[in-house]
Amino acid sequence: MSINVMKIGGAVLKNENGFHSLVNIIENYCRVRTVVVFSAFSNLSRTLWEWALSISKGEETESKMKIEQAKNFLFDLIENIIDDQNISAETNKNIKRLFEEISRIFYGVSITKELSPRTLDKILSFGEQVSAIVLQSYLKSRSIDARFIGAEQIIITDENFGAAQPLI
Repeated sequence: MSINVMKIGGAVLKNENGFHSLVNIIENYCRVRTVVVFSAFSNLSRTLWEWALSISKGEETESKMKIEQAKNFLFDLIENIIDDQNISAETNKNIKRLFEEISRIFYGVSITKELSPRTLDKILSFGEQVSAIVLQSYLKSRSIDARFIGAEQIIITDENFGAAQPLI
């Protein structure tokens, strides 16, 4: 059985056109099962890193505003790219759940004013999770069979948070 592996950079999925282009690529070039590996949406990892640093320094107010802006951007993106109301509603529910989780983590950082490498890794993983949920939902709304499998489900690493290496 043949399997294609396609790597998509986060910058490709920065707007609606990027999502439409991805579907065109999949429909035109992926005639066999395809694994799509992708990064967090454009600048999302950097933004999460900046928020985490700001919050650890006690600069919560500005970070909370930026988090709300990011959440609203994602909800607008979902509304614009996913026509199926059921898929859209489920996607929004999952994004809200992730934002609740990251908000709890940020709250802990704001209380302790401490940002460990392990906590930072958890925060940064949020970018890929959000991107995966939106991408999977978009592909399903276009009748493309898609399943999100998080890296943590298939890759085991050592405990060097911030610079982990895969265990083979």
